[in-house]
Amino acid sequence: MRRKYRNRRISAAVTPHAARGHPLQPSRQNPGSSRCPAAQDLDAAAELNEQAKVLWQQGRYADAEALIKRSLDISEKTLGPDHIDVAHSLYELGYFYHRQSRYADAEPLYKRSIRRRSFASTRSQALLDLSDNA
Repeated sequence: MRRKYRNRRISAAVTPHAARGHPLQPSRQNPGSSRCPAAQDLDAAAELNEQAKVLWQQGRYADAEALIKRSLDISEKTLGPDHIDVAHSLYELGYFYHRQSRYADAEPLYKRSIRRRSFASTRSQALLDLSDNA
């Protein structure tokens, strides 16, 4: 569950939220922060992924799946459905299912990830072409 955002160490104070199934409130998590809500949401999504890794290692797959899905939802709402990081999150969820031999669940996620990566790559190439012509 590699993310582009800085890797955070999971603290003992945060992990119980995942254990009890309490959702994190990303934009209220640090009310004194001067960061914009979108950046806080992305940090919360990265934190959820880190918590999911811990739960996965503990064999708590259902809890890990819920956190991965929530992280994906936050990323899609914050970055938009065609962002390359969302494609990576889709791939990670597909890989999560693949590791559990849930191939029917993994396949559509892999396909969506490939489509989004292709779209992002095409859009990036178009922008490069425009900048070359300027």
